[in-house]
Amino acid sequence: MIRFYVDGKLHHEVTNWQTKAAGQPEYYTFPAPFDRPFYLILNLAVGGDWPGSPESDFTSEKMNVDFVRVYSYKNLNTWPDVTTNPIEPTQQREPQTDGNQIYNDRFTEGSEENGVPQQWKFITNADGAGSVKVVTDEQKGKAAEVTIDASGTENYSVQLTQMPMYIKKNKKYKIQFDAKASANRTIMSKLNQFEKSWTNYSGDNTFALTPDWQSYDYTFNMRDGSDNNARFEFNLGLDDTTVWFANVRLIEVGEADPITVERNALPDGNFIYNGTFDQGKERLGFWSSSIQEGAKAQISVNNFLKFPIMERQLVVDVTQTNGEPQQVSVNQPELKLEANTTYGFSIEAKADTPRSMDIDLVSSNGHSVQIHQGKTFPWAKK
Repeated sequence: MIRFYVDGKLHHEVTNWQTKAAGQPEYYTFPAPFDRPFYLILNLAVGGDWPGSPESDFTSEKMNVDFVRVYSYKNLNTWPDVTTNPIEPTQQREPQTDGNQIYNDRFTEGSEENGVPQQWKFITNADGAGSVKVVTDEQKGKAAEVTIDASGTENYSVQLTQMPMYIKKNKKYKIQFDAKASANRTIMSKLNQFEKSWTNYSGDNTFALTPDWQSYDYTFNMRDGSDNNARFEFNLGLDDTTVWFANVRLIEVGEADPITVERNALPDGNFIYNGTFDQGKERLGFWSSSIQEGAKAQISVNNFLKFPIMERQLVVDVTQTNGEPQQVSVNQPELKLEANTTYGFSIEAKADTPRSMDIDLVSSNGHSVQIHQGKTFPWAKK
């Protein structure tokens, strides 16, 4: 966990994180990224895309820093693995009994004094202007009517939003709503992170509205870490046509679709994934093991500081075997190798006592692939 305080006030807290190198198929295992040197930036930024350029009379600014303190946890190796077992945030509000996370989804619960429906927020940005109110509709009973006085310069210039939504990693969600407009136009809807990086979880979903009521929906897979403060949005800028909404739903519909990973060589040409034993659950991502009947062994990855980074090594502790090499094995399946092609491999290894080890390459139909130098390697004690 990292907590950021300014003048004693907690401004930001990070409990989950994931780190992946370019071209790497799996995330580094905790405590990554905190097993590498860090540096701290105290940045006084002026201007930029958000919140925009400073006032025209701006000349300069300064930031006074009295002190900076950074504390490290002494027993880092005892912390839980938040990479593969992330800390789930606490749900801020329960969904409705039918699973819908949108409250006042039918706009029947009244409005604020400014007309905004209960549980909803009406936001204008980037030269947008307008208003929202609940109206009676012959077909829908109640509906939210958004009148746009100035369409603005961005699709988010006029927004109807609701939060907090609780979106879990590796779950699939469906958004449904009814809508119409006073004339043909498009709108955009999405579900995204609130503030921080404004991560767009669902992607932008654009819909063509007509003067007749129609039902719309979209689904998305939550690939990022779970978020208990996500925001649902209707983005209505760039067009001053009036829009009506009814029957808005956000529900969980099951597990996220599986991700198909094409097993290609890594950027450095290596066909072995996680040959450094620092990725995935228990740092054994992409590896599997086999301990046959009559054999006993423990397979793990050690973890110690070799400044300035942590060193990891695969440890196979064999305590009982009949002498056959295949009784205890560590394997990596699904290597994508081409026929009539020569490959080479290298390994760094040591043993407590002098011994030998077999390295074998087996095709998908169970046939051993020829290794010119032989597959048995003697090891000396190191």
